[in-house]
Formats: sequence, structure tokens, C-alpha cells
Amino acid sequence: MFEPHCQYSIDIQGAVMVTILSGAWNREGAKKYAEDVKTAAENLVHKPWCRIADLSDFDGGPMEVMDELIELQQWSRSNKCVRLLLVAPKLLNKSVIDSKAPVYPDVDQLATLDEAIQRANELLIPPK
Repeated sequence: MFEPHCQYSIDIQGAVMVTILSGAWNREGAKKYAEDVKTAAENLVHKPWCRIADLSDFDGGPMEVMDELIELQQWSRSNKCVRLLLVAPKLLNKSVIDSKAPVYPDVDQLATLDEAIQRANELLIPPK
């Protein structure tokens, strides 16, 4: 087993979790990230919430990283996360995300973090 290789931050803004990912990751890093997201979400999972991942500085990693992120998205969906909003994925990451769409549901891609925050807040407004 390798040491986790990953860089990220996690911030909670109301019912929105904003994560910023950067650099190249390995599977162990993706697992650590998933554990930290789950821990940070403990106060969110009792009502609808959104997750934002800013990927503008994320270089990705081997396909095992994507497997961990898909598993995290499945966990998120089963814990009342209504949408994952990805911000500015690099071209290669975008093509991997697009190819995994059938098993990586409820994901939107946006150009900026501000757009993602606005979209998340719109999704969380109760219907009239």
C-alpha cells in the first residue's frame, strides 16, 4: 500500500460542500479524500445538500482514482446529496467523467466556482 498522494480542501457553506482538488492523486489519496468528505458531511446528510468539486487544478490519476470517486458519488446520492457540480475539469478528466456518466449520475459540469455555488443554491430551494 502506498502513502496517500492528494491535495484538497473542504469547506461547508450552509447545505453546500465545496471541495477544491489539486495535483495528481493516487488511489490511497482518493480514499482519504472520500473519508474526509464523509466525515465533513455528517451534519449535512439529514436533509438535501449539494457537493461541489473544483477540478480546475486537479490533474487526476490512474483509473483507480475515478473508481473511488464514483463510489463516493454513490455514497453521496444515498445520503441525500442532490447533485455533484464539477468545476472546470481539465480536458482529459472531462473525457473520463463523460465516459463514466452511466455509473456517475447526478453530475453537472460548470465553468466557474461562482456558477456552481449559484446552481447548488438554486437546486436546494424548495419547490413552491
